Amino acid sequence: MSESIFNSDESKNPDSIDPRYDRLRRIATYQRWVLFSLLANIGMNVTLMMDLVPDDSPLDLAESILAVCVLIFSLFALFKLAAEFYSVPRSVLWAALLIVPLVGLITLLIVNQKASTFLQQNGYPVGLFGINPNEI
Repeated sequence: MSESIFNSDESKNPDSIDPRYDRLRRIATYQRWVLFSLLANIGMNVTLMMDLVPDDSPLDLAESILAVCVLIFSLFALFKLAAEFYSVPRSVLWAALLIVPLVGLITLLIVNQKASTFLQQNGYPVGLFGINPNEI
């Protein structure tokens, strides 16, 4: 006797992941990453513009390494979030815009707003740090 794929035990499992909710969880996760990278970018820009660390200080190297780490994380987070809404070449373009100092912050805000609007249209309230992906 052959079983139909619709009658399998996997379809009866309440823990099976609905693709729609899986996408919503990914967007919520990536949005949270983008928001954290936005805060980190603002902090790094303020630190670098105010020149809080003297140039001859050993902390200057640490500041530069931290700035590169923040940039890499921001590129990754923005690319992952943009890839949920746009094609890969367009997502690469969004991520590449992060390299330009002020344009990068605006880019983070635009893609974050796209994610917030999408989550709100699906009935989820979005707060200051997005929505907890575990609540979806």
